[in-house]
Amino acid sequence: MSTCYPIIINQSNLVVGSTNTYQYNFSSNVDMTNIDIGLSSVSLWFSWPNITITKNNNQFQIIHPTMAGSSTLTITIPDGGYNISDLNNYLRFWLITNGWYIQNTASGDQTVYCEFRVNPSIYSIEFVSYLVPNALPLGFTAGSSISFPVSSIGPQLIVNKANFGTLIGFELGTHPTLAPTSITAVASTKTPVVSEV
Repeated sequence: MSTCYPIIINQSNLVVGSTNTYQYNFSSNVDMTNIDIGLSSVSLWFSWPNITITKNNNQFQIIHPTMAGSSTLTITIPDGGYNISDLNNYLRFWLITNGWYIQNTASGDQTVYCEFRVNPSIYSIEFVSYLVPNALPLGFTAGSSISFPVSSIGPQLIVNKANFGTLIGFELGTHPTLAPTSITAVASTKTPVVSEV
């Protein structure tokens, strides 16, 4: 019958002056006679950013409908490690921070008119465009930048950086090509490469 004793190696075992060498020191009274050492499990997280200004994949644009026609919004993503839900959260945060939303006066819920989402059944990322109404709905207040188009249309995504397109699986260009007149989900046409790992 054997007994297992865990040895946990973490950041405290990093050799001073090294970036990738770890050392575990046994106490001097450990008898190593007839002892086997083996690896039972390992957890390794990566912590390098997948979106950076250096990688030139940190920017995209949204054509947002307005009363005057449309506005092209340039969104720059801070350097960091993002998955698609993080990217969508940043898009939502940016739109709300910059006044491109409406808010339900009773619940306080805020509505924006586009999002990124994963479609696992076809292994793609989708840009979803919802219709901006032609007037502020009853019971809502408008953000500082939003205005309402003559007829309900949805926003469009502009992929203006090839490396951002690679990340989400979209070619350079405008998606959808024309402003949508119904709720529209445009799927990536290439395999998304969200991380090089």
